[in-house]
Amino acid sequence: MKALVLLSVISVLMLTACSRVGAGRTCDWQPGDNAFPLDLRGRNQRLHLMGEALRAEDLAVRYADAHRGRRSGQYAGSEAYQRAREQCMATLFDALASHHGVTVAQVRDAMLYRRASVDVLILILFVAFYVVAADAIAQWIADSALADAWVVRWVATAVAACGAAAISLVLFGLWAATFEMIRIGNTHMSYRVGRSPWLEHRGELLIGGVVLFVLLAAYRYSGGRIEDRTST
Repeated sequence: MKALVLLSVISVLMLTACSRVGAGRTCDWQPGDNAFPLDLRGRNQRLHLMGEALRAEDLAVRYADAHRGRRSGQYAGSEAYQRAREQCMATLFDALASHHGVTVAQVRDAMLYRRASVDVLILILFVAFYVVAADAIAQWIADSALADAWVVRWVATAVAACGAAAISLVLFGLWAATFEMIRIGNTHMSYRVGRSPWLEHRGELLIGGVVLFVLLAAYRYSGGRIEDRTST
């Protein structure tokens, strides 16, 4: 049941990410609001420009996909694709900059803005799933014959911790990528996948997964059940 619920949630999220697949036939900027100058000293206005910049960038990617992509029927190599994308992006960024009274450089910088609260929520939700899975594995080790000898028990725990952390790191990459697709509004991430903040912290995430697993295992082993069983 839990797997079904998780699959349903992911399916809904992916459908949301695909909701604008039809965009990008033309390289025209359609403002989502009335023209007004932005004061980028304010967080809300920086986030507003971020949303507009991401939308313009995505429109350029979709435009290149539609006119020079591999499935467009007009594919002429990666250089032609990138040239179409960059030319369209330059046109859109120039229009967006004029619309909000900012520079093109500020529009490009805005694509790097992020909502820290959303990134933290993504991490917390995954950690919750990881804790449930790691606790179940630790419980299995505690209930198995591996627990009869403390050396074997902790060797098994170390191996399980490293394996669980490594697998979870891959799954977390997919998890974070799914939410990034939703934020961007496109399943074709292209070069944008390299902007994920988690790519710079894979080592810390891996170590954190191992440490968390060991702590959960130690908590399980300290419950007294192993000692009670071996004494009977």
